[in-house]
Amino acid sequence: MDALIKYGREDKNVELRDIPQPPDPAPGQVVVEVGAAGVCGSDLHMWRDHQSWTA
Repeated sequence: MDALIKYGREDKNVELRDIPQPPDPAPGQVVVEVGAAGVCGSDLHMWRDHQSWTA
């Protein structure tokens, strides 16, 4: 599975990495396939290290 990973504070510290598939879901859990994602202004502030918050 591919993942876009930000690994440092600078804008260019980003890599597309191959990561392991998650395990099969347990009873009562699901796996969701993401087809698209969006970015909002607060995401860009965090990306540029102007703000940080725990997610």
